Amino acid sequence: MARKSIAEQTEHLNQTLARGLSILDAFTGGKREWGIRELGRAYGINPTTVYRLTTTLCDFGYLERSSSTQRLRLGPRILQLANAYSAQNDLATVARTVFEKYSHRFQHAFFLGVKNEFQVAYISVLESRAPLRVSIEAGGTFTLYCTAMGKLLLASSEDEFIIRYLKQFRLQALTENTITEKRLLRRQLAEIREQGYAVNRGELHEDIGGLAVPVYDTAGGVIAGMGFGFPLHYVDTGRISLDDLITLGREISAEITERYQGVAPPT
Repeated sequence: MARKSIAEQTEHLNQTLARGLSILDAFTGGKREWGIRELGRAYGINPTTVYRLTTTLCDFGYLERSSSTQRLRLGPRILQLANAYSAQNDLATVARTVFEKYSHRFQHAFFLGVKNEFQVAYISVLESRAPLRVSIEAGGTFTLYCTAMGKLLLASSEDEFIIRYLKQFRLQALTENTITEKRLLRRQLAEIREQGYAVNRGELHEDIGGLAVPVYDTAGGVIAGMGFGFPLHYVDTGRISLDDLITLGREISAEITERYQGVAPPT
């Protein structure tokens, strides 16, 4: 049998790497565990290939396998990479400092997120200090359409990206409040662009709310989103005012920009 050329071997390795990275991308805050066959169906990969790839990822600590269910979840190596990224990312470090400065004005969770293809990645987090906690770890990811941060970053994207996202991504109902109709999501994205903030009313978890505002560079481009997470019923009972959060969020966002780039964002 003829040996593969170097180019063919390289292409095979590239495909294997791409499949392995696709598998890692499957693990999000909304989907923390996967089975072998489940991954195969979701990504159109033969289960035998999925098993081989995930075994290698487990060996290197990027995934771990439950001893009781054999289902897969992210391993400790992912957290090491997330911490390394956060340590080298000046924006994440600046955001954390600003969050701590304003923590006396809001006792729930603060987030900084960036768009990572079809997901939002949370690169800086200040955990809630309240008895009812909204918890997201730095390095965690969620899909774009069902979080305040995700919708904000999606609305801030180029029209071509939004069209591609809506064409390729299925809007799955995660709660009874999740937007599953693309025309409704388009309408909401237009509203977010107009008003300059996004709200999540129980769309990912039915009892958790969120609000996000843009973080701008000095030219007025959106480089990240700054957001809050809180128990949703606090809004309904008046313990949290969304108008006050919008004002606070914009104040925090402006300070992040000024500290990060040395100049206040344009008004």
